[in-house]
Amino acid sequence: MCWNTPTFSAVAGMEVERAISTRDWVWWRGLLLIMLKIRCTSNSKGKAKVAWKNVCRPKDQGGLGLKSLREWNETLIVKHIWRIIAQNDTLWGKWVNVVKLKDISFWDVEPKYDDSWGWKHLLNIKDKVKIHINVQSCNGINSYLWVDNAGNKVQFSSQRVWKDFRTNNNKVAWSHVIWFKQFDPKMAFILWLAVLKRLNTQDRIQQWMPNVVLSCVLCNKERDSIDHLFFSCEYSLKVWERLKSCLIFRGLPNLLSQAVQVLSQYPHTNNIWCILNRLVLAACVYYIWQERNHRVFKDVKRSANVLSDMIFNYVQMKMLTFKVKPSSAVIKAAKMWKLQLLGSRFVYM
Repeated sequence: MCWNTPTFSAVAGMEVERAISTRDWVWWRGLLLIMLKIRCTSNSKGKAKVAWKNVCRPKDQGGLGLKSLREWNETLIVKHIWRIIAQNDTLWGKWVNVVKLKDISFWDVEPKYDDSWGWKHLLNIKDKVKIHINVQSCNGINSYLWVDNAGNKVQFSSQRVWKDFRTNNNKVAWSHVIWFKQFDPKMAFILWLAVLKRLNTQDRIQQWMPNVVLSCVLCNKERDSIDHLFFSCEYSLKVWERLKSCLIFRGLPNLLSQAVQVLSQYPHTNNIWCILNRLVLAACVYYIWQERNHRVFKDVKRSANVLSDMIFNYVQMKMLTFKVKPSSAVIKAAKMWKLQLLGSRFVYM
């Protein structure tokens, strides 16, 4: 398997993250840098839909919540520095202080040409770490605390270092519209791309092929775009309107960006209708995008009614997995989705 394939990258990323949490961090980080170099120099086709730095943002900041391995590795290296200065009673800490430091302060040591790669990296980030170290002396005994970005003195932990070292961005209001307990991963991912306007719609393709005339394969009236597909197109609007009729709040706008904005203002609760609103939105976006691609690449067509039935059946099956508390809202939801309530579960009529 080639190292520059997405499949290997995902598997390798998880393996490296697992391994560097143990004591093999130097070897694995060296391998990681080689892998990254290969990916950067390979002749890959096309470009990523979303920049990797954005993918690695937390979900509430508009990303997928993946860890940047560079930042996480740096975090774990800080743990080794902490062992040298604050936990030098360990065997490794004693060895470093006797053999490497020779009674010199770690902060005063400069990297030498013949030092190992791992030791050089420890020294290269010591200035970044030093500003977070607080030393308190009592009866000749030093105690150490970590100073976070807010200036609070806290106990050291890798999680705390990670929060202080990672790149932070402004939070987005729509994260809970996509990511919630009952979400479907594949649908949430497509909805995430749609919200970011990173799906390969015809308005984007037109920039690469300006001389080609393109039109929406669902209505054949104009080229498709995020706003057109969700839900200005006659086909998608018919699907969206039919599914909205099964929701208690039927005033959701017929434009994805506006619908997401409205749902963003709703409280993030486990109310059955809050869940169904988000579930229906994600399912409509996913199945409409799937229908568009089936027509483009497979020449397979389904009517708006057939697609609506598929989405309705999907939501029904999803509701069968819910564990709910009987209430008037739950009973009404069961009736509107042609289910019945049996104890704390939805079942088919």
